[in-house]
Amino acid sequence: MLKDKYSETLQLLSNLQRKAFKEALSQCTAQFNLTGWGLAQISVPDESKISNIKIKEIPLKQDLLILMIKKGERMELVHGDTLLNRGDSLICIGTDKGILDFKEQVK
Repeated sequence: MLKDKYSETLQLLSNLQRKAFKEALSQCTAQFNLTGWGLAQISVPDESKISNIKIKEIPLKQDLLILMIKKGERMELVHGDTLLNRGDSLICIGTDKGILDFKEQVK
């Protein structure tokens, strides 16, 4: 019984953490949008030019930074040797133009 209660509590905390993260991301995005900067989650489609390459191999412009990568249900900080796979999602920060340009590059 105690084990079940513990599992329920952990699940509730996990749900609350996800909800808090989404709310914080939404608030940050709203703030950035006022300044011409934004946060974006950009998926790597199956036919993408950047799938199966490392982050350091992507010719990024100065107005965009890749912060994190979502691989399935896992979120990871990125580094130059992070390998991109189909279906990954990239969490980026950049100017509105930088984000639009990168979305085109990812196609």
